[in-house]
Amino acid sequence: MMHKYNTRSTTKAKHESTPKVVASVKNQKKRRQNGDDKDGAQAQLDLPTTKKARVFHGLEPNSADSQNQVVDTVGPKASHAATVVQKTEIDAAKSLDKIDLLHPTQDGEASSQPVKQGDEPPATATKKQKKGSHKGFTPDESPFPEWEGPANSACQEVFRLLDKHHEGEVKHKQPERIPAPSLDVAGCGEVESVLDALLRTYLSGATTMKNANQAIQGLYQKFGKVTEGLGKGSIDWNEVRLASHADLMGAIQSAGLGKIKSGHIKEILDLVQQENLTRVEELLGERLNGIKPDIPGAATEPPAEKDKEIKRIEHSVLSLEHLRSMTKNEAITEMVKFKGIGVKTAACVTLFCLRMPCFAVDTHVHRFCKWLGWVPPKATEIQTFNHCELHVPEDIKYALHQLFIIHGQECHRCKANTLSGTKEWNECVCPLEHLLERGKPQSVKVKVEAGMAPITTFFPLKDRTASGSEEQPQTEAGDDQASSDATSSTQGPSD
Repeated sequence: MMHKYNTRSTTKAKHESTPKVVASVKNQKKRRQNGDDKDGAQAQLDLPTTKKARVFHGLEPNSADSQNQVVDTVGPKASHAATVVQKTEIDAAKSLDKIDLLHPTQDGEASSQPVKQGDEPPATATKKQKKGSHKGFTPDESPFPEWEGPANSACQEVFRLLDKHHEGEVKHKQPERIPAPSLDVAGCGEVESVLDALLRTYLSGATTMKNANQAIQGLYQKFGKVTEGLGKGSIDWNEVRLASHADLMGAIQSAGLGKIKSGHIKEILDLVQQENLTRVEELLGERLNGIKPDIPGAATEPPAEKDKEIKRIEHSVLSLEHLRSMTKNEAITEMVKFKGIGVKTAACVTLFCLRMPCFAVDTHVHRFCKWLGWVPPKATEIQTFNHCELHVPEDIKYALHQLFIIHGQECHRCKANTLSGTKEWNECVCPLEHLLERGKPQSVKVKVEAGMAPITTFFPLKDRTASGSEEQPQTEAGDDQASSDATSSTQGPSD
């Protein structure tokens, strides 16, 4: 998709255009009601007059982004070359769709764990998305309907053991107030603005948290922050929307996949702006004529929230706050419609920003669910989410999600690069040892000192980092991108 809007606008220019459009909608509704609208449904709104206002509403292309536009005035050869460039960009974006973003690249375990004789078949669901699903998300339906468990009692026992072992590290319930947005830490989506949470979590994908944090810092330095209202103190995402693709790519280069991510972010922001304008027209139609809005979530959205939604558009504030009026499944379905947003990112935003009980599954959670026998050995992360979301008790989803992450990072027997027979392994006390079946260990050729026990590993050694650290890129199927460590809040997992 070629993005046309990149003119930086002042606050005054941004604020002066939308009221005219809103007023035009009102006038058009009145004309239709009085029968004075000769053109009927084809009547045009009164258009904003200033160039910057017209750019905000998508009524005029941005000349500053001409280097990114294809102009067919220089002959067939140049036009053909531009077409090739577009196709290359499209192919690159499509290639991200094929990356198994829910399978962390460091593990390599999904296909390596053997199935013991007598076990249930590993996974009845195929890799192809089920018809009617959204990037693999199947609301209220398990991919393994015949797989027993996890039982409520089993979940509670695991929670009790981990909570005791990591006493004080994780709060059982979410904080009463969401922390102020950080301009230094990307975080997991535990911020006030839903749009801010979504894009922060997306940036944390397929990279380390250190790199994601640098991307947030780069965005702030380049585009500034919101100074008032919704999302105050965080990135000014409307300025990001108006920026050129090159400027955005430069600001987030440290986050990895800069060209693809910047393209996705621009596309998401453009779509959010278009949806916002559509929603305000529908909501004004309801206010003026009593016409039932044909937009998601309108039936359950309180009147006061509808008024706020209209005011945000009048002040050119991009927003996804209407997701708060939807059910959990509706909100996730809406989020995964965006390019680049998959189930894990949507689940994290649902849990940490929308504050709905949701058992988001990252690489650590995925590993434990398989080791505990909660899902078949070859279940993917999305399948694990679809299954465990139905079985894990609502009241422990928030805390258990974080406990699995902390334990997976700290326990020398439960890390992705764990090695049996090492000093760390032998000295480690895992509270879940009697419950876990990690699979058959693999031999590793290493130098063994005299008197040292043979060393084996539960994962291929080639998937380890040079330093042995778990901090490395990972990806999720269905274009989702959310770092396994991103599920700690901006103030840490216990916040």
